[in-house]
Amino acid sequence: MANFEILMEVLNSTIKTLNEHGWYIRDNLDPEHYISCIYYEPDKDELYFDTKEEEATQKWSAESDIW
Repeated sequence: MANFEILMEVLNSTIKTLNEHGWYIRDNLDPEHYISCIYYEPDKDELYFDTKEEEATQKWSAESDIW
């Protein structure tokens, strides 16, 4: 289980770093929100993610090339 916990820490650290630099992984169902972290539900043996709404000032989007 330790390997899985390390993997989760690496993934969440990567997501945090990307978000801090304006590189958001968006929720396909709600593109104004981006993934803020992922977590594991052991009872269901599934991964889930939390999202945050993007602030009004957009830094960059792959669709627009706007800074």
